[in-house]
Amino acid sequence: ARAATRAANARAEVAPTARIAAARGALPQQALAIEAARQKRHVFLDTSPGLESMLQRELEELRISNIRWRYKGGLAIEATEGVMWRVLLESRLVEAVRMGVSRSFHSAYESTLRNHAAGAEWAKFLQFGPEAIAVGMKVKAVESRLYHSDIIRRAVSSGIEEVREKFMKEKLQHVEDSEIYRNNINDPLGDSNDPATSSSLPSVNQVVHVDLNKDECHFSIFATSWPHKRPYLAMTQAEDLIDDEHLARRLPPLNETHAAACVLRSGLQKHLEDLALQGKRLVVWDPFCGTGVLLLEALGIFLGVPAASPAAQYPFMRWPSFEESHFAKVVKRLKLRPHPDLEYLTLLGSSNNEDLLSVARGHYAGFLRAMPRPRSGPLSMTWAAASQDADDPFADPSERPDPRQLPAEGLISRTRLPCKVEMELATSLSSIPESAREDPTIILTNVPYGNKASLEGVYEQFGRMVRNRHASGNLLGVYCISGREEFQRKSGLEWRTELRFTNNGIPVDLLRWTGKVNSPKVQVPRKKEHSATATEEAGTSDRDGVDDVAKAKAKAKAKAKAKAK
Repeated sequence: ARAATRAANARAEVAPTARIAAARGALPQQALAIEAARQKRHVFLDTSPGLESMLQRELEELRISNIRWRYKGGLAIEATEGVMWRVLLESRLVEAVRMGVSRSFHSAYESTLRNHAAGAEWAKFLQFGPEAIAVGMKVKAVESRLYHSDIIRRAVSSGIEEVREKFMKEKLQHVEDSEIYRNNINDPLGDSNDPATSSSLPSVNQVVHVDLNKDECHFSIFATSWPHKRPYLAMTQAEDLIDDEHLARRLPPLNETHAAACVLRSGLQKHLEDLALQGKRLVVWDPFCGTGVLLLEALGIFLGVPAASPAAQYPFMRWPSFEESHFAKVVKRLKLRPHPDLEYLTLLGSSNNEDLLSVARGHYAGFLRAMPRPRSGPLSMTWAAASQDADDPFADPSERPDPRQLPAEGLISRTRLPCKVEMELATSLSSIPESAREDPTIILTNVPYGNKASLEGVYEQFGRMVRNRHASGNLLGVYCISGREEFQRKSGLEWRTELRFTNNGIPVDLLRWTGKVNSPKVQVPRKKEHSATATEEAGTSDRDGVDDVAKAKAKAKAKAKAKAK
């Protein structure tokens, strides 16, 4: 009853918005969508445990407030759909975004959970039809009386089905049966031409999240896929990937969110500003570049491009309350903010594995394909060179090839970014690329922490390489992402932990070299002292032991004689 009262109060608050939109000429379905979009709800921003503070600072930079509480692995804010879209597109530390369906409530029994599920506003987020719908469900129960995931799924599914039946009964009062079964869309007014509810959109799975923490329950629905992928991974073509399953298992387990957090924490932007004032270049070198995720996240941050692509398909686009025109306005307000000293930056990656290097180049090509194409500004000339024909630079622009359709190698060679991006093959850590020898360099890398047999001697070689580079005087700093404690010991360097987070349940540290070298500790065996006093004490203790044994034997014989008598 309290949930129904809160929902009625919320509808009463936003109802004037729908009436104003209808008075301005909006269609009824569009007026209802505007009403739902401007209604504030709880929005859950999921990230990796340990990155909550950095996510909060990022939201402050985006001028997004109304943070309600912090939970392990994310933040909860109160915002509208427009703010949720901004976070989804611009945040680099968010792994998934969920929209709250109802307020939190206390639920210790299955019947209570089912009743609250039946009172939630599922019709604004799920597309109901004449048949029961199959909804994906993710359950998380911590210290709650209801802990069995199957029981929780059964209760919530029953509540959603009850809402669907009630929704279809109301819909039958306004729409003919034949139209319902022909369109099979969630359109209470029968407007099948609305693009927000059109069945022509690609099928995107809807996933409901049920969070039970000490019998306090939250219902939410995923607005993005989980985890939230970067567009350059989605734009990677099939020929840029590898088919070797053994090699695929060896890929560094660093996702885009962790890479972005490490780039922001390392302070590369401040180093670039200081060197640009002196007219010097900054080289960011990743000697274990792997698939290139760390360098591409740094490139995206310096270019100021959005973390997500507005052209991608997201689950929230299938919500009945989604308004495409409102989303287009939010996208139009997005701005590219490249670093003013971008021309002084060089991103350098090296690896001793040609297959991994080809994957990194494929991801780089995907980054270029997914990058926005502004008409003005410092990034407007990025695609000019890529679209020109090398054989006939004065050819008709309409006949020039689309740069996004070029293969990976051709796209990389013909695209001109304000900064330099290089990926080279290095046989060993001792073979330092030429760019890292001349200009001031910062090493930012994800140190391998997989199979122990394959890492034999790698940490020692890395430590020697850092000491040699430091002796040359051009090394500004070293930042390493490591998941093994023995790296700090075997490298022979002194490290300080700058950031700690969890990667698939594995605690991972971002380490910064302090500039000092750890001298190996040699354990000297302690010499035994044979003094006269010690010898006398040992002799006395031995004699006391002998006397005790003799007394015990005499006492046992006396007892035996007494028993025989």
